[in-house]
Amino acid sequence: MAPVLRAMLGTVRAEEVRIPGKKRGYARLRFKIDAGAALREVLGGKLPAPVLAAIRDVGAGTEALVLDLGAPTRLDELGPRIVAMRRDGVKWDEIVRRTGLSLGNAYTVFKRCKDAGEAA
Repeated sequence: MAPVLRAMLGTVRAEEVRIPGKKRGYARLRFKIDAGAALREVLGGKLPAPVLAAIRDVGAGTEALVLDLGAPTRLDELGPRIVAMRRDGVKWDEIVRRTGLSLGNAYTVFKRCKDAGEAA
């Protein structure tokens, strides 16, 4: 199985995904898969040369696999909602009731999201 996987793997790119207002993000890996190489590796001894030549040009690096090694937290998702509620004049006690956060956490999330939006 390892030779097939090695033949399939094209390029691998790692990128950082950062939530606005946070210092650290998480990693996202993008793999390019060469389906033709996998077919050649698995069926290479069983197919005639013209068929193998045709497979060589099919599907080279066209499939992408994305793997996120993290995700936004619940607080990251609530930030824009809290900013919108404050913009609409919703009082803090109502925000606490709607989100289930403590007043301190709700304000911290609001401030971080608002400051990140102003800096952008």
